Amino acid sequence: MEKVKIIGAGLAGSEAALQLAKRGINVELYEMRPHKTTGAHVSSDFAEFVCSNSLGSSDVTNASGLLKKEMEILGGELIKIAYECSVPAGNALAIDREKFSKTVTERIKNNEYITVVNEE
Repeated sequence: MEKVKIIGAGLAGSEAALQLAKRGINVELYEMRPHKTTGAHVSSDFAEFVCSNSLGSSDVTNASGLLKKEMEILGGELIKIAYECSVPAGNALAIDREKFSKTVTERIKNNEYITVVNEE
């Protein structure tokens, strides 16, 4: 059986891996951390938010809120996790960054369709 190879377990790579796995497609997810790190990342967890914990407004009358709503409607896995890891932030969606990354990492590593390859 063939596998889809994804380079990088950032936000896009993690979402892609979970989407493919949800459809029964085998994935090899390549991630250089923890063997090679960057100045921005503080952990070896996947989908790490490095600058802010805010995903912006949840109001669907603006671009940020509309995009999040579309992600929900289309079955986005990371937006579900973001809501599970949310913290109070008024009308915005903000997350506990550490909890979010750990949750994404656990879901990927525990998925039978995803093999993580820790190399560059």
